[in-house]
Amino acid sequence: MNLCALNTETNKYIPAWIANKDSQDKYVCPECLYSLQLVSEYEKSNGTIVKTHFKHKINLIDPCTYYDKRNSGETQSHTDAKWQLRNILLDRDIQIIRNCNRIHCKKCILSMTILKQDNVNKIKIEHKFQSGSNKSADVAYLCKESNDIQYLFEIYNSNFTKEETREGYEWYEFNSRQVNDIYDKLESGNIIDIELTCIRKY
Repeated sequence: MNLCALNTETNKYIPAWIANKDSQDKYVCPECLYSLQLVSEYEKSNGTIVKTHFKHKINLIDPCTYYDKRNSGETQSHTDAKWQLRNILLDRDIQIIRNCNRIHCKKCILSMTILKQDNVNKIKIEHKFQSGSNKSADVAYLCKESNDIQYLFEIYNSNFTKEETREGYEWYEFNSRQVNDIYDKLESGNIIDIELTCIRKY
């Protein structure tokens, strides 16, 4: 999977393969917010592009390693999915599908719609939601004025979020690969409606 960058004009998380090399100064690192270079690697035999990726410009004073190595606690798929979900919620309503949580009920499928960000709501990455605690949600849907939590979204990659850590909140958990796949299709123009499956263990 391609590492992504923030486009400073649109404030969206953009994969390298769709970035515009002619306007590379518009892309910054999500971690340090410094400008990036968009680099293409070519096939020696015929000169075709085989890979495009982002790279930090030289910074000897305060170098950032975001594109050199990944934090061992979070995969690239997980990181991408957080930003991709944020991007989706900025522009699109999403339909969430989940199984009914009533005991012994395996047939009911529940569906709800979460509206895209508007002038009274905001979307935040890694939102700390308990005072004096290190608990944070991957993505939070907040009231812009009061900062009250409307919804919390978690991204699953290898470990499910513990139910007790989100008690009292309306929250959903999505598989990182599903978010990655839907976002790629959305950027390619292959889908219009966004439907995500909540995979919480009830």
